[in-house]
Amino acid sequence: RAGHAGLGGRVALMAHRGPRFRIGLEHERLYSRPRLYSTAMAEHLDEVRLNVVTVFAGDGHGSGFFIDDRGHLLPNEHVVRGANYVKVRLLTGREVVGEVLAADARRDVALVRTEPVHTTGLPLNLRTPAQGTEVYVLGSPLDKEYQGTLTRGIVSANRPLDGQEFIQGDVGIMPGNSGGPLLDA
Repeated sequence: RAGHAGLGGRVALMAHRGPRFRIGLEHERLYSRPRLYSTAMAEHLDEVRLNVVTVFAGDGHGSGFFIDDRGHLLPNEHVVRGANYVKVRLLTGREVVGEVLAADARRDVALVRTEPVHTTGLPLNLRTPAQGTEVYVLGSPLDKEYQGTLTRGIVSANRPLDGQEFIQGDVGIMPGNSGGPLLDA
């Protein structure tokens, strides 16, 4: 199957195993389930990219992605740290305000709600991808002008650290990609 969203950057490394993904499960009743993709990544990349955003808080930026069609998105906690509201830039260039609903610093993940923006959301895959799995990362590396950049790699290993399971991969992740989805192929 193609197109499950993991959680890019440090979030991907923290959310797949170990204690349950609290933010998503506590707020599960808030959103509908996005559809799964059954074709190759290239065949639905444009739709997937529309679900990936740039998140601005303070002086910096990071990435995030919608998990439903009602405006719920996941960025990294370190991107929104201390903010009650953030600016969210869609791939189209439109900007909306997002309210930070929850944050988990240990897993470096947050839940933000914007107005509905006519996206489908990306389905979450909470299973750990196997070593050798081809993965993609979408985000806004280095500069907000690079929004929607796609990189590709593989899962190199799954490693425990401080009571959590981390995904080690060779996919290119740079500052600004934090919070973008890690997508299986």
